[in-house]
Amino acid sequence: MTPLLAAKQPNERQLGKGRRRSALLLVLVAVGTVLVNVCVVETSYAAVEVCQRMTIPAYFAPGATWTKAISGGSSVGIMIMNPHSGPGTSRDTSYATYVNSTKAAGVKVLGYVHTSYGARAAGTVKAEVDQYKTWYGVTDIFFDETSGDAGQLSYYQGLANYVHTTLGSTVMLNPGTTPDERYMSVGDIVVIFENNYTAYASWQAPSWVNNYPSSKIYNLVYGAPDATALANALALARSRNAGYVYVTNDVLPNPWDTLPSYFSSELTQLAQSCSSDTTAPAVSITTPSTGAGVSGIVNATVSATDNVGVTKVEYYLDGVLANAATTAPYGWAWNTATASNASHNLVAKAYDAAGNVGTSSAVVVMVSNSGGTSPDVTPPTVQISSPTNGSRVRSSVWVAASAKDNVKVTRMEVYVDGVLKAKSTSGSITYSWSASNVSSGAHVIAARAYDAAGNSAASGVTVYR
Repeated sequence: MTPLLAAKQPNERQLGKGRRRSALLLVLVAVGTVLVNVCVVETSYAAVEVCQRMTIPAYFAPGATWTKAISGGSSVGIMIMNPHSGPGTSRDTSYATYVNSTKAAGVKVLGYVHTSYGARAAGTVKAEVDQYKTWYGVTDIFFDETSGDAGQLSYYQGLANYVHTTLGSTVMLNPGTTPDERYMSVGDIVVIFENNYTAYASWQAPSWVNNYPSSKIYNLVYGAPDATALANALALARSRNAGYVYVTNDVLPNPWDTLPSYFSSELTQLAQSCSSDTTAPAVSITTPSTGAGVSGIVNATVSATDNVGVTKVEYYLDGVLANAATTAPYGWAWNTATASNASHNLVAKAYDAAGNVGTSSAVVVMVSNSGGTSPDVTPPTVQISSPTNGSRVRSSVWVAASAKDNVKVTRMEVYVDGVLKAKSTSGSITYSWSASNVSSGAHVIAARAYDAAGNSAASGVTVYR
């Protein structure tokens, strides 16, 4: 099938030639060792209305086409960046600028990494995952050339686990053909079709697609010549439970190097598939109950229901995001020994494909572990690795900071001259600051880190314009 090609790189390797593709899955992140199960009413999604969003393989350079792509508002859910058949050998400032504007528009950015169907060394793949995070602040990954064979499951599970060490990160898998169904529990989103429109019209989706929410399934269709073919392809995608879809009239050798001529019409039709749903999911924490004493391994359960379908559940401990899951059973491993022997609040949030959010009532539990910790009063330590103190800056300034804590860093922020510029929910943060329009003289860049107990600390550097 069609290779996914790097943007404007005619001499790059042809990736995935002769293969088809598989669907994307969002895999939950487990924290500690406590298991949380979510009971969702829907067990089959065959009769559930599909709310579709566009996922764009952005294999074109930053510029006017990219700007047009992110103008699609909420109908554009994801863009896949591919600077050089992967992150390349160094940070590209143009990509960094456009990644920031894409995120600001509410569109998630995934970084392209090929895996050579499981033949590529896992360490090499992980290194490229790290480069996206360090250079662009991108922690969501598109694994191309994914094997769909059962024998490679452990390889891809290891890669998915590595990506998911950053809380809430998304893993998209692309086997190029319908994979072993167990890959649906490895990836967060799986591409189960990538081929031309003629093939799509006659393709038979596997019956198990209706066992999963549509937000886990992505179909890629190229060579759909006109508005009639576009409408038919989108209708077929809905019938095949594909919540993520991209249809284009672009053709081989690289059908992903520009936007379709009917881009605006495609956005309008996708928006209409979601416009009727304004009902938020209902979610409640069923165990533990308010007032319960907990210790060691906590087996918690959450009930989440929706008129269309639940796509994600988040868990908050004392107001801080502790776990995000997009596939049943929405598990969360919570080791209560990581929390102080004190009272703690648990809240769950459930999301649907239309973006509606339901929030549970807070459950107050008392953590009491034998030999447990006293309340945490130790703040994190913060280090700014870029820029250096006293350096002189001119235009774009790459800000990078990290933090460590005796328990866990839950949030970081970047400030420039006292104004909040960026946030992250991990122990590292990056930000591209445009200094071209600021006044001459000294400017203070500061990074602040927080832990779950509310302790915080900051570090700052002074730079000169």
